[in-house]
This record gives sequence, C-alpha cells and structure tokens, in this order.
Amino acid sequence: MGGGNLDEEDYYHGLLPREDIPHLLINEGDFLVRSSETAPNQPRQIIISVLVEKVGRIVRHIVVQQNAHGKFLTDANASFDCVPDLIRFYLNYGEPILSTIPNAILKRAITRAPWELRHETVIIGNKIGEGEFGEVFSGKYRLPTGRMIEVAIKAAKTAETTKEKIKEMMKEARLMRNYEHPNVIRMYGVCVEHEPLLIVMELVDGGALDDFLKKNRVSVKDKTERLVAGGAWGLEYLHSKNCIHRDIAARNCLLTRTGVTNQLNLQKKKKKLSLLHVKISDFGLSREGDEYHMTRARRVPIKWLAPETIQRLVYNSKTDVWSYGVMVWEIFANASEPYPGMTNAEVKEKVINGYKMAFSSEAPSWIVEIVHNGCWQLNPEMRANMGQIARRIEHNAGLTAPVLINTHAVSAFRSGEPLQPSSIACSLFHL
Repeated sequence: MGGGNLDEEDYYHGLLPREDIPHLLINEGDFLVRSSETAPNQPRQIIISVLVEKVGRIVRHIVVQQNAHGKFLTDANASFDCVPDLIRFYLNYGEPILSTIPNAILKRAITRAPWELRHETVIIGNKIGEGEFGEVFSGKYRLPTGRMIEVAIKAAKTAETTKEKIKEMMKEARLMRNYEHPNVIRMYGVCVEHEPLLIVMELVDGGALDDFLKKNRVSVKDKTERLVAGGAWGLEYLHSKNCIHRDIAARNCLLTRTGVTNQLNLQKKKKKLSLLHVKISDFGLSREGDEYHMTRARRVPIKWLAPETIQRLVYNSKTDVWSYGVMVWEIFANASEPYPGMTNAEVKEKVINGYKMAFSSEAPSWIVEIVHNGCWQLNPEMRANMGQIARRIEHNAGLTAPVLINTHAVSAFRSGEPLQPSSIACSLFHL
C-alpha cells in the first residue's frame, strides 16, 4: 500500500455509498475508504468505514479531517501528509482511529469487489438511448483477462452526481448484480471510483423491444414463443428473487437478434427472423421486498399501472403481472400506445372500473384469455402470479422454460468473464 495517491489504493472504493458497505465488511476490523457528502450540497470528504461489532453488524463511518496545515487526521493525537500514511500508521500500531470509539481498530483492508470496475477499463462510445434520469452509451470494457468486449454503459445525466443520485444508481446496480437469467439483462459492474458513475451491462444488438416492433415485421409465432414467453420467464425469475420491477413495458425490454425482416430496408433485402431473444432491463424503479408503497406522487406511466397502484400507490409482484399483460398487448399491437385515444385521466377511471383492452385480431385467443382473466383481474388476490402465467404459456405454446444447468455460471459472471452459451440451457422452443 505504498505511495500517497489514495486513488491508487485497492482499499479505496471511491463514491461507494454506505448501503453497499455491510456486504463487503465481514469481520471486526475490516475497513475500506470512500468519499461522500457528509451534508447536502457540501464538498465530499474522505470516510473510513470500519466494522466494529460483527454480531450486530455495526459499521462506524469516520470522517478524515484536514487541518490548517493540510495534514490529514481522524484523531487530534496524530496527523499525516496523506490518507495512505494515516491508514498505514493505524494498521501497523493497532490503535483506534478515533479515541472516542475504542473498538474502531483497523485490521484488514477490504479491496474492491469484482463488480467495482475501474474507469480506465471502460471506453464510452456513442449514445444509444436515454431515460428520464440517465443516458445509455455503447462502449467497450476490458475484462480482467485483458480481452475487450462490447458493452452498454448507463450514466447519470447530470454533470455532477449528488449523494442521492449515487444511492439511486447503486440501488439499481445492487439489484442487477444478483441476477443471472437469459431473459434478464446482465450487469458486469459499476465504475464508482469517481464521476461519472457508470453501470456497465451487456450490449444487445436488437435495441429496445418497442422500437423493434415499430420497425420490423414479427410473426405471431415469434411474438408468442420468443417475446411473450421470454418476458414471462424473465419476470418470473425476478419475482423468485424477491424483486418488484415496477416498470414492465416494451420500452424497458431489450432484444438480441440474428437476421430480421426489416420493413424499412430500402433495398428490399429480406432476412429470415432466425432468433429474437427478449431481456428485461431498466431496474431504476425496482425494489426488493414483498411490497412497496410510493410515499409521494411522482410521474408514473399510468397506462401500465394496475388499479391498486392507481388508487393506493402500492407495488408488488401482482402489479407487475398487470403491467406484463399490458406489455403483451403492446407486442401484438406492434408497440402502439395502450388505451389508444384515451387520456391518462380516462384510463384511470376505466381501469379501476374493470375495463380491459381488446386485442389485435392476430393475437391467439388463448393469449387474450391469459391476459384478460389472468393478468387483468381487478382483484389482485384473484390475479395469477407470474409462475402460473408462464406455465399456461408453456402449455399452450408447447415450450420449455430456460434452465440454468452450470453452477459455474454465476461465479464466472462474478469474475467479470461473460458466460459462454453452453453455461445456460435455453431449451426455449421445439425447433
């Protein structure tokens, strides 16, 4: 741990928020160093986070002060030219870093986790998407093996990232790093050492589902077997992980593809749609838990909301099921806006009184039945769960859900190495 440049120290975790600390500190004396605002709109300060009690998982966050002479200190008894010197001193001598907290003793420096990526390993390319708070770019990421891969990179829109924005983005990343499913977008990690904060994800070549449906002709068979079923499997998996997505819609799903029939191809070169694979993405609003109550009004996509969300601002797995039904309607309407011709106010009134949209004539009758009677039950207790929806789709379409068959898959992902296709058995269709 030589030198005086804190950024070069492996125990420096940059802008990592305190919510991520308990996952990294295991034993008493484990510590890391990070930067954070100690008060709103104040300059960031260096903080040493140390686990002081293992049983109660008590972590103390101690601010590193700087005196009038530019020296760094945590206690009045000793000051140092740089933070690494301060850390070395307290590690070597075993004294508390703050005399008022006698058990705040540094014993083991915790280095960056595999999902904490260095900015120097990421190259940002062209902007490929944009949301209310973030922008998405194509780019490249250098794996620990040295190999470069193409990725998608999500960054905050604001030039300077506030403490609350960091918490919001890291909450999304904290969820995503737990997921490993062929119908859920994969995250490689987060660049959190300094601004801009970046979430690095797999790059898919088909773009957003809604854009794809507007520009390309997709057969009923592929809509059913690849889009409807894939979305069901992905959402069922998320619910098994206790995740409430809260924003299921065609705009928040991405596609991988090889060969498509593009109606906008001016040269009329038609290619067969040989593979279309849907992945649920955008976890910016997602929450872990059985239920989430929105405590204050904010802009929400009314036309995708369940009646109980409209009335009581409540979200759970059953409200996701309702939104999934709206997404299925979108798929067969080629991404037309739901409830065509209606204002949000009209939609609210219609939905809470049991109105159900009619489907395109191309939609199979059994799909319509599943959505109308399974997804859009007014009473959430009577509404199907995603497992039931997925099984009914499989039964009617003759499909088999994807199954993870390689237990090495998750560990490979954690190391940052992309999974090989053989890591996942995608017996999706009777081919």
